[in-house]
Amino acid sequence: MLSFKKVTFEDIETVRGYFDRCASHSSDYTTGIIYMWRDFYDMKYAVCGDALVFSLGYDGGKEAFLLPHSEYFEEAVREIENHCRETGKPMHFYSVEKEMIEKIKSVYPECRYYAEDMWADYLYEADMIKNLTGKKYSAQRNHINKFSRLYPGYTFGEITAEDIDACALLAEKRAESKDSEQASEETKAVLDVLKNLDKYGFLTGILKVDGAVAGFSCGEITGDMLTVHIEKANTSFDGVYPVLTHLFLEKYAGEKVKYVNREDDSGDEGLRKSKLSYHPCAMVEKFFVEIDL
Repeated sequence: MLSFKKVTFEDIETVRGYFDRCASHSSDYTTGIIYMWRDFYDMKYAVCGDALVFSLGYDGGKEAFLLPHSEYFEEAVREIENHCRETGKPMHFYSVEKEMIEKIKSVYPECRYYAEDMWADYLYEADMIKNLTGKKYSAQRNHINKFSRLYPGYTFGEITAEDIDACALLAEKRAESKDSEQASEETKAVLDVLKNLDKYGFLTGILKVDGAVAGFSCGEITGDMLTVHIEKANTSFDGVYPVLTHLFLEKYAGEKVKYVNREDDSGDEGLRKSKLSYHPCAMVEKFFVEIDL
């Protein structure tokens, strides 16, 4: 039977190495997502041949697995099947990309699957979103130009130890303005990143206006994709989000990066509108798969 263990920072390089080999464009196949939400979803993992199998807990005791990316795919999912049979738990997979559905059906033809739009990731062509070329990005360019005129003393660099408290305060204030359980849980994850920034190994950016923190971002590169995990800003600075996005991508979306993943909108209409305004090249659908044993 598979032997699952709690995800801890002791294993982060093992996890990072595995996701580097997965070639997935889903944000759920990144080290950041696994670790930022490790406590909320009780994230665990087990070694299964050449793959890692991750499990999460939800709805008060239910369990679902991240589909293993393995050269020996059928053997890997059969190991998960054996685990489910021995533990008496249902066999469910979460965040399965569309192109993997047929692969699952080749082993389990009667599986059921469905997607929820609110969890689909927004994927962009890196060069387009970084350079903002063309008429369709005129609004973003106008915001950036206005910000530059209003706040000519702004600076952008990496987050340092001296910036942590100010970034944490900004994240907490943003959560208070939304006043929702989801915002509260996300803020816990953001504060965990700031507290353990050296362990996460994220790419970071901090935007300041006359020395005051206007916004900050954190992300990571996996394969040919840069995933932006965190983007928090003080909206009293006009145009701050377009500037923060532009500067972060300008700094980190180099030649290796072909795509930028800005994650899902969690059903938030404001986030949806903002992310659509950057014209994604694709929506990375995430399917939930149920298999009867």
